[in-house]
Amino acid sequence: AYADAEEAKELATAKKEDVSSTKKEASEKAAKVQKLKKEIEIKKQEIVALTQQARESKEDAERLLREAEVKAEAAARAQALAVEKEKLFSAAKAKGDEDAAALAEFDKRYGMGPKGGAAP
Repeated sequence: AYADAEEAKELATAKKEDVSSTKKEASEKAAKVQKLKKEIEIKKQEIVALTQQARESKEDAERLLREAEVKAEAAARAQALAVEKEKLFSAAKAKGDEDAAALAEFDKRYGMGPKGGAAP
């Protein structure tokens, strides 16, 4: 009976050690789970921040594209105005040359130019 009691005592001690070891292992696993949960939360926050950055970058790109389109339209209008101005300048120059030639012809015919001529 003493041997049975001693054996039961040893078995109980072994079970206590096993329970203690299991509790320790469970505690370590729980700590690991908590650590992983914190890491997951950090990753979620990083994803939210990166998503926000991506959204802002997309909005910036869209804004820059709109600005580029506006500038391209303004440049096209400026180019068209420059062409129109050149046409008007050329027409005015041609008209001026035509008027100068007509005046020279008039002066030549009627002698009223800078060289002088017969008075009518």
